[in-house]
Amino acid sequence: MNSGFCGRAAFGDGKCIFHRENKTDIEADRFQADFPVELERLERSAGPMDFTGLVFPRPVNFTSHVFSKPVFFDRCIFENEAIFSEVTFREEACFREVKFRKGARFVEATFQEKADFSGAGFQEETHFEEAKFERHVILSHIILPQGPPNFSIYMENVRFPDPALVNFYKTNLSWFSFLGTDIRRLDLRDVMWYREKRRYIIAAELDLRKNLLRFQAGIPFHEYSPDDVAQAYRDLRANFEEHKRYAEAGNFFIGEMDAERMRPLYDDIWNSRFPISDLHRHAQSHDGAWRILYSVVARLRVNLSLHGIYMILGRYGESILRPISWSIVVITSFALLAGSELASIDRLPLEKLCHAFRNMILRNILLFFQMKEVTNLGDLCERLLGVLLLGIMFIAIRRRLERYR
Repeated sequence: MNSGFCGRAAFGDGKCIFHRENKTDIEADRFQADFPVELERLERSAGPMDFTGLVFPRPVNFTSHVFSKPVFFDRCIFENEAIFSEVTFREEACFREVKFRKGARFVEATFQEKADFSGAGFQEETHFEEAKFERHVILSHIILPQGPPNFSIYMENVRFPDPALVNFYKTNLSWFSFLGTDIRRLDLRDVMWYREKRRYIIAAELDLRKNLLRFQAGIPFHEYSPDDVAQAYRDLRANFEEHKRYAEAGNFFIGEMDAERMRPLYDDIWNSRFPISDLHRHAQSHDGAWRILYSVVARLRVNLSLHGIYMILGRYGESILRPISWSIVVITSFALLAGSELASIDRLPLEKLCHAFRNMILRNILLFFQMKEVTNLGDLCERLLGVLLLGIMFIAIRRRLERYR
């Protein structure tokens, strides 16, 4: 065998057993047998522990290990799960451009010096719950799958150092879950988000929505509740408001309210309330009609509520244009209704009908703005709708003024 670029014995392709990709089962077995020896050798050596470019073919478990020297896993490929739970990194820990193909676990890991994950790629769930970062944390340019988030990177109950030492530059944070982590003062400029329906969406909401509204057989009901999703959006909103980024904060307020809108459906399922719970149970085990029926009923349950109506009429007070548009529809509709009755009774010619309709529009505008007396049930309905839409408009305008003053 030749000497590889790392100084270890190499195969014909110039790579050693540690750096060779697409290992056979025999080679993977040899890697598993030789790696503990290599780990011990690097721990005894004078320099840093350099694992750059290694290809781990099987699950690797460093649970409770203590790395007392700088350690470099740059450009490593973990073809199976990588477990670093309860590991202590006393010096710099670098995972730059690492590929975690089957997820990773850094649960309760402690990084006493710089932790650098810049350019790392995550293809399945990754866990950082209760990890402690005491110096610089670099999570920039994280590589994630294309499309909507279908798993999460859990940074829940994580302790960060000075917010100025945390870097998420050009990373899509829709894939991250920060429940229980204080993110209010983190600098989230130049980060990326997955967008849907003109607002930012996080993976937790997509997961909850998928299970509540588009149930797929074989996918268990996730631990996330509407409370969890609403709190995640609330924390993000607090961060953006802290940094006076009010337009984007409004995105997260809509997400928070959408999560609250799903609460009745969630409660019906978990409390086994008829008929939602029964339909949900049948949708789990049957295809076709049961799923269609459940989907229709679930959407009605979500949208025909106070939160749902507030969303339809005013986007939870975040849109001024929406209540204005609805106001035009209401005024025009009631004027058309009155005009059609007038035409059918008096059979007015077109010119007089247009004149009468113009007067109807003016009258209905006054009714809508509470400046005309009620003479019939239609007038009463229009005035009530006017109160509702004007109230939503007032909330939206006041919210804008409060944010930008």
